[in-house]
Amino acid sequence: MYSIYISLAAGLVIAALYKLIGGSEATWGVGVFFFLGFTACFIYVSRRVSNQVLAVVGRMQQHMQAGSESIQKKINGAKTRPGLNEGAFRKTLEAAQKQTSLDALEILKEADALGKWNFLVPKQIAAIRLQLLHGIKMFDEADQLRSKVSLSDPTAASMVLARIWMTQPLPQKADAATIAAWEGTKVYLKSINSIMAPKGSPSSIVYGTYAWMLLKAGLEEKAQEVLEAGIKKFADPVLQNNLDLIRNKNAAKFSNAAFAERWYALHLEEPAREKPRVQQVRQGRGGMPYF
Repeated sequence: MYSIYISLAAGLVIAALYKLIGGSEATWGVGVFFFLGFTACFIYVSRRVSNQVLAVVGRMQQHMQAGSESIQKKINGAKTRPGLNEGAFRKTLEAAQKQTSLDALEILKEADALGKWNFLVPKQIAAIRLQLLHGIKMFDEADQLRSKVSLSDPTAASMVLARIWMTQPLPQKADAATIAAWEGTKVYLKSINSIMAPKGSPSSIVYGTYAWMLLKAGLEEKAQEVLEAGIKKFADPVLQNNLDLIRNKNAAKFSNAAFAERWYALHLEEPAREKPRVQQVRQGRGGMPYF
């Protein structure tokens, strides 16, 4: 990575200058000045690169926000439109969302060159790409990024889990050996054990997703163990509610719906659609309808 090479060069130059100025008496200080020069340069370059990456991601987020607001306006306008074809309108919204995400992916390309300066950047950008592609159901393209993302990102890890479930779900009533060998279990463990994993509720989606899969495979006790492990790390009302349901022999009501978009973006379940209201026409005086 360029930042390391430049920092090494800076450290060598500073150490050489110290040696030149100090002469033969400059011995132990050479290593100290090399370290100081390397560290200072590396921090400076890394911050510059980080700021540029944040700028690109910021532009992408602004684009996504504008797209979301545009879609919401269409939804609000449709509420007052009589005789709306809901199926056709839903396809229109999906097409708009897909185009917004595709445009966001184009914006992200600006950050690709920055990956040569910091080895963490490619993983960060890959995680964002995976989320965008998975969100618009371009699963094949998202799968190609699976090996490039860091599983410390809870959203990316949950989406990788979702794809494993879609393509190779855990067998019903699997034994301990099968569970341990299942690819989804390996992803789950790597994610929750990552030293870079964020602390707090964002990580709870990984526990909730894996517990949902275990429950779908008829492994209620294993799902309970996963939820208990999540609660030990941090308090999360969604995990706690699902844990209480299982403990009270009411696992059929297990739901990750409270995770909202974080859950539905995985495409493991569809959100409940609001039933259209049928406006009742009643007869007024003189036989005229009123509402």
